[in-house]
Amino acid sequence: MGKRAHHCEDELGVRVPALPLETERLILRPFTESDVDEAYRLVYADSDVREAWSGYSAALAEFRERFATDPVWHAEGGFGFLAAVLKEGDQLLGLMGLQKYEPGEDTSFMLPEDPADAVGADPDATEVELTYALGREHWGHGYATEAGRALIAYGFQELGVQRIVNAVIVHERHRSLDLMRRLGFRIVKNLNPEYLTAGPFKGSPGAIGILAKRPP
Repeated sequence: MGKRAHHCEDELGVRVPALPLETERLILRPFTESDVDEAYRLVYADSDVREAWSGYSAALAEFRERFATDPVWHAEGGFGFLAAVLKEGDQLLGLMGLQKYEPGEDTSFMLPEDPADAVGADPDATEVELTYALGREHWGHGYATEAGRALIAYGFQELGVQRIVNAVIVHERHRSLDLMRRLGFRIVKNLNPEYLTAGPFKGSPGAIGILAKRPP
């Protein structure tokens, strides 16, 4: 589990959880410009990683522009992508982070049996997706589980998150479902038949992973 974060204040005096997070083997920190080329190699240049995660297939030059301008790569206020770095050797492994569902965001690709499980069912709740993509050479070492536990604690304890909701794929070659189970997510069916219409897992049944903050 990650160490509980300290806090600082931004220029407006708003209390902001400080990063990085630290686990036994990993550091989760904001990305820097020096990470850009290696992040691209790990999660976009490799088609297996890219298609299992986002399908984004732009060239490196376009990604550099996206990195510079898209706030999700800068984890402002604690939400967004963080660099997952192995302490030993200071090696970048990939990314992991909490992406907030915004009011009015289209989440129709997730259709749970129980409407109470849907994103936005409680309009006052802060809900996020646990996002992750590690380079293929770093699969199978437990890094995603270790980083995920730290981020879950960080989200619930520091960011005011009430629920983490992920769309996942039920397929023997897809690791997301196993990770959700290891992290304690409740798995329900995704009834949306149009969930997967393209990519290597086209036609695979969908599921939804849900993890709610426990009452004190």
